[in-house]
Amino acid sequence: SEATELTTKEIFYSINDTSWYETFAEAVADAAESGDTIYVLKDVTDSSDGTVNKNVKLDTRGKVLTRTTPIVVAPGFTLEAVETGDGTGMITSNSTTEPTILIKGGSNSKEKGQLVLNSGTITSTGYTPIVTERYDRYG
Repeated sequence: SEATELTTKEIFYSINDTSWYETFAEAVADAAESGDTIYVLKDVTDSSDGTVNKNVKLDTRGKVLTRTTPIVVAPGFTLEAVETGDGTGMITSNSTTEPTILIKGGSNSKEKGQLVLNSGTITSTGYTPIVTERYDRYG
């Protein structure tokens, strides 16, 4: 008989404590419902695609999410950042050339991405933590 090979993934994220993911990109892709919460389950350094193209909440729960590439909030969408853990959770970046969070501009000022920081910390060790792109008024 043929043996089945099992692979194990390390889990760093959860959506609403009902589904679990290895990367931020996987968690965002599966956050199909507007208003879902992505929880950081343990300290992690993540280089997966950080594009947020849904209205989601990111809760660090006392953990440190270190990005090597920015979390990009796409035009027309909102990322709400919260810390419901012990107060030490944060979103940070170790990049010296890119921000921790990049808020994209849209074709007008009302379509830009939004970041709502309700609690917690957003930092960077080598660059500006949050950058907002202006909208393309001629686009």
